[in-house]
Amino acid sequence: MAPTSGKSLVPVFRNVADRPVHREFVVFGKERHDVGRPQDQGYPMRESRMESISYQKLRADSLAGRQSRNRLSELRRSPTKTEILNARRYQSDVAGRWQMAFGKRPAEELYHISQDRYCMVNLAANENFSDVRTQLEAKMLQRLAEEQDPRLTGPADYFERLPYADKSGQGFYEKFLAGEKVRAGWVDPSDFEPAALDD
Repeated sequence: MAPTSGKSLVPVFRNVADRPVHREFVVFGKERHDVGRPQDQGYPMRESRMESISYQKLRADSLAGRQSRNRLSELRRSPTKTEILNARRYQSDVAGRWQMAFGKRPAEELYHISQDRYCMVNLAANENFSDVRTQLEAKMLQRLAEEQDPRLTGPADYFERLPYADKSGQGFYEKFLAGEKVRAGWVDPSDFEPAALDD
C-alpha cells in the first residue's frame, strides 16, 4: 500500500464562515470490522462521495460471507436488536426492518444524500443516475489504484492475512460451529441462529 498521506483538518474547523472547499471528492474503505465470518473473511467495501452523492461498491465474492449463522454477532445487544430478530423469527416483520438492519447488501449502492439523508433509496440501477454512477466508480478505481489498494492491485488477500489484535477472536466462526465456548460478551446467547442465514 502507498504511504499514508493527508492534509490537516484544522483550517476546516477554523473560521466556519470562510471555510474553503477542502475536498471535492473523497474515498472511504472498510474491511474486517468484527469477528464471526467464515475463515475470518473480511467484508470489503469501498465508497466514493462527491457533493451529495454517495457510491458504494462491495466486492462481489464477499457476499457469501454474509451467509453465516452468527452474523448477528456484529451488532451489540440492545432492545431494538432483540425486537428486530424476534420479528423475523415469528414472521411479523412487515416493515422489512430485518433486511434494512441485517440483510445482505447489494454489490452496488448509490444515494442522493441531500434528498435521502438516511440512504433508504438505492439509485444504483436507476438509469437517470447511470452517468453519475459510472463517473464516481471510475474516479474511485483510479484513486484506489494510485493508493495501491491491495483489493485492486494485489495481493487480494492482504487484509485477510493481517493478525487480529485480540487473538481470541481468530477462527471465531469455526470455533462456534465446533461447539466451543466462545467469548462473545457483547451479544446475547439468543443472537445466534441455529441455521445459516441466507437473506
